[in-house]
Order: sequence, then C-alpha cells, then structure tokens
Amino acid sequence: MLTNRNLFIRLSCLVFLTGSFSVSLHAQSIMIISKAFSTFNASPEAMLSIGLLNTGEVRTVELDSRLLDSDGQTLLSVRSAPFQLKTGSSSPVELLIREKDEQYGASEKSSYIRNRKILPSGTYNLCYTILDQFGETMLNESCEEISSEYNSDLLLISPFDGAELDTKFPVLIWHHTDPFELLNSGEFFRIQVAEIPKGQKAESAINDGSPVFMQEHIMNHAVSYPIDALPLEEGKSYAWLVQKVSRGVIVQRTEVWTFSIRKTTPEPDIRYLTLSKKLDAGFFTVKNNKLYFRLDDEYQTAQLKYAILDENNHSMDVTPINESIVAAKSSISFHGYNRYLLNLGDYHLKSDVIYTLKVVTQKNEVYLLKFRNN
Repeated sequence: MLTNRNLFIRLSCLVFLTGSFSVSLHAQSIMIISKAFSTFNASPEAMLSIGLLNTGEVRTVELDSRLLDSDGQTLLSVRSAPFQLKTGSSSPVELLIREKDEQYGASEKSSYIRNRKILPSGTYNLCYTILDQFGETMLNESCEEISSEYNSDLLLISPFDGAELDTKFPVLIWHHTDPFELLNSGEFFRIQVAEIPKGQKAESAINDGSPVFMQEHIMNHAVSYPIDALPLEEGKSYAWLVQKVSRGVIVQRTEVWTFSIRKTTPEPDIRYLTLSKKLDAGFFTVKNNKLYFRLDDEYQTAQLKYAILDENNHSMDVTPINESIVAAKSSISFHGYNRYLLNLGDYHLKSDVIYTLKVVTQKNEVYLLKFRNN
C-alpha cells in the first residue's frame, strides 16, 4: 500500500446519466455518490450537499466545489470547513458539511445565479475537490458537465401562426427568459423569414437557406421587417423562426410559424355620390367646388333636367358634365352607369347653406341629393 501522504493520482471524469462521479485515488478511495446541486438548485448550500463513499480509514477532510461556465470562468466557488469522513457511505444529512467561504464571480451570469439560485441556459462544469484537513493535499477531484436548457423558454409571440396581415412591414415579436447580458462569447440570437413556395412546407422553406430576411445578433424582442429587405408580396405566405447560435452551432430554436400578406382589393369609387328619390337628414360636404354624382339610367339616351334648390326652395338650373362620355362637356344621359361632375364655382353658392341637387329624368322621375359647398 502507498503511504506517501503527498502522492496522488488526479482523474477527471464527465458523468452523463448515473449522476455519480469518478474519482482519483490516494491511499484510500473516496467517491461522490449523490449531490443536491441542479439547474434549479444552484445555491452555495447545494454545492456542499453531497453524499460520499469512503472505502478507506476515517479521516478529516475539506471540500472545495466550483461552478464554471463553458469558457472556464469561475461563477461560484464554495469551500467547506473541515469535517470527519467515516468509513463507508455518508449521506448529506449525516455529513452536515458547513461552509467556510463562498465567492461569486464578477460576471452578469454570476449575479444572475446569486439572485435567482438557478442556472441560466448554457453548459457548465461542476467540479468537486476533496482535500486533507489542512486544505493542502488533493485527495480527489471530479467534474461533471451540466446542460441547462429548460430554464430558458424560446418562443414566438406575434404574428400568430397562420395570421393574414395587411402590412408588408410586420413587427416580429418573440421571447426568451434569460437576459441578453447572460449570452456567452460566441452566442447570439438569429431571426429568419423565408417565402413558402406553393406545395412546400414551412419547415422546408426555412431549411432551404434562401431567406428573404435574416438578422443575427438581435438584442430586442421586437424586430421590425426592414424596408431595405426583400419586399413581402401580397398573396404570398412566409415562414419565420428564431434560433440561438453558440459557436456556429444552433443550440436552441423556436417552432416555425407562418403568416401571409393579404391581397388588397380595389376600393370602390366613392367619389361619385348616388342620388335617391327620398331625402333624409344627412348631407354631403363638397370640397373644391366640385360635386361628383352618379345616375344609373335604365332608359334610352335622354337629356335630363338639372337644378339646385336653396333652403327656401328657390331653383337654379345647372349643367353638369357627364364624365362617362368620351366627348366631354355633355350633360346627356346614356343607358347604364353615368358619372357626372358639377362645377359649383360657376354658381356662386354660399358655404353656410344646405342645397339640394334635383335631377328629373325623361319619365319625370325625380332624384335628389343634399349637399353643402365648403
């Protein structure tokens, strides 16, 4: 048996499924068999709450535990006071390891862990070193890689999946729970928008690698579609998603959602007002002395009678222009849809009086329209 007190073998082991640690052996064998630390319990107390198996003799030891980020920077270190380790297995309750010292790093991630006692998303190394009672000789060192992805939701908010939009410049809204300041070196978020060709699925359109818009290193949860990107077109559908990239590798992504740009239909020409046979309390305000109106004449071509009545029912003959006729400056009505322009500037109307336009057809049918010349 080796008896030299300062002789040791150092062994680091990455543990995946069992949760146990491989150890380096001195004259006696010490193994970590349980731990309380997890992505949801990242406190200094949890760093010291471990179970040990000692196959050697009883001795007094110290425990040094360290949490490091993927760049090897120390986020939290905790040193225990000396404690006695009996032969056989010892649970955390039996050991009652007391803290002697704790130190947090100076990074934003360290502050996050100090305040919330949970790990933000990312990859970490949790290392334990068992020292002799003088804190000088290393009896054992073990490291485990911890991946924390469940603490960071990454999801799309708006436009909703399958939404039909009226704008060609939508605001794309997404969300993740970790602060942007906690991103490690080489980590960033990327947003992509891709056109979905007919017959293709949204996922395939994204994976084709030909986005109409892509922006990396986004530091905002609301991204406006830029005017200098490829324009979004009416009647077409688009897929979008957000990805988290670490050192060139996609480590997290949202679902792929879709939206489409609604086809616009030409607005009806409401410039031409429709006359009616009965008047109500409403009236139309004319701008720039130009009154546009329409009359659907189901009879043959005819010369109609046009007049304007004031509030006292005084009548004044007027002559509108039928804009439906190629040969302008005619007030003759033709079979079908007739569009007229009446230039009120020729008749010196008052702005504070409500007038009535009266049109009489060949069959003595009367059509009326109330208006005020502004």
